[in-house]
Amino acid sequence: MRYRRHRSSHDDEELDITAFMNLMVILVPFLLITAVFSQVAILELKLPPKSATEQVNDSVTNKEKPWRLEVIIHLHSFEVNYGEALFTVKRSEVDDGITELSALLTKIKVNNPDKTEINILPEHTVDYDTLIQVMDTVRVTEQVVAASVIQKELFPDISIGDAPVKTSSAGGKSK
Repeated sequence: MRYRRHRSSHDDEELDITAFMNLMVILVPFLLITAVFSQVAILELKLPPKSATEQVNDSVTNKEKPWRLEVIIHLHSFEVNYGEALFTVKRSEVDDGITELSALLTKIKVNNPDKTEINILPEHTVDYDTLIQVMDTVRVTEQVVAASVIQKELFPDISIGDAPVKTSSAGGKSK
């Protein structure tokens, strides 16, 4: 038997990427069209105000009453601390209290049109969604004027802190 040696001519084979390119031509526009473009809103928050003693010292030197508007977010209510007055808005599973809070803040804004600062003080048990709803509510309100809804600015300069801890009548702190 004779064995023939064939000299095989190995040409460099090229990689056929035609199918891959066809896939990319279809896939890239499809992904761009179906992509959900999320809108990121950035809300600028202010630093908490000075300590209470510094505010009292400043008010004594300025001879004017310090402006203080706070919304304390509890699990079942909102407390609006406005100067010497304290208003409570109840919350429940049926009614979240946001509309009443908006109405109350609108009345306060009518009496103080040049004020823009507000402090929001949530308890540690308050969920994030409630905090965001309150922040949106204190910034602007929607009013119906001549069959159209307009947004009116309330208190856009928001500071966030911690709600004061309630003390029980026995002298201990409640959680």
